Amino acid sequence: MQNLSKAHYLAGKLKPRFSGPFFNEFVAQADGHKVASISRALEGEKIIGGLPLERYYPELKNTMLLCCTEMTQRAHMDQVAEAFKAPGGGARQ
Repeated sequence: MQNLSKAHYLAGKLKPRFSGPFFNEFVAQADGHKVASISRALEGEKIIGGLPLERYYPELKNTMLLCCTEMTQRAHMDQVAEAFKAPGGGARQ
């Protein structure tokens, strides 16, 4: 059940693309940011970002599939949320 709680915690800090129920994976909308920039910023923090979906689903431009497990730390989820909000997708200011 940690997966569920953690994924919903992170989704609450982001803009989910879909409104349906989910367990530990969800699609986040990266408005105003390029998901590649977000991924690079997170890699610099040693955090594996989500899967950019546009390659597989062109209609899901600027979206990323994110997943949380029992190993996901709250501090890392907060860094992911910051990367979605920061100018240029930077994970830290």
